Amino acid sequence: MKQKMCHAAGGFSLLEILIAVVVLSIGLLGLVGLQTSAVKINSSAMSRSVAVDYANAMMDNVRTNPRGAQAGHYSVSLGGSQYGDDKDFAYKYTANWLKNLKRSLPQARVLSCRTEDGRKCAVGKGNYHMVCIKWDQGDSKLFEAGTQQVFLLGRM
Repeated sequence: MKQKMCHAAGGFSLLEILIAVVVLSIGLLGLVGLQTSAVKINSSAMSRSVAVDYANAMMDNVRTNPRGAQAGHYSVSLGGSQYGDDKDFAYKYTANWLKNLKRSLPQARVLSCRTEDGRKCAVGKGNYHMVCIKWDQGDSKLFEAGTQQVFLLGRM
């Protein structure tokens, strides 16, 4: 009797292993890109959340102390200059608020003032108070460059 010899598959070829490594590498590069994008978006959201919290805190103080708001003690120019008397509670609160905001958002620029129409400050006039916090996002290659802004307008 003659015996037939069968050659069984002995494993993977070198070409198959190379293709598997290339496909795996492409997948891992995609995951790295996804992670970078997630970090960028998370950082932007965190900055926005901090700015909204600070703007709401300022508006809450304006509403609880209408005399101080009408006197202009909660007013801050975009350059960071305050208006008012440094013996007043509202002025001291605003100075402390600015210091803490600069610690949390170093690039922040603030505009806080009374307004009639919500577009421009009206010194000593207006039934509304606006708080605008702007900051630049993008001081490294990881983040997108651009100016972010939070704007609140509330009735006094």
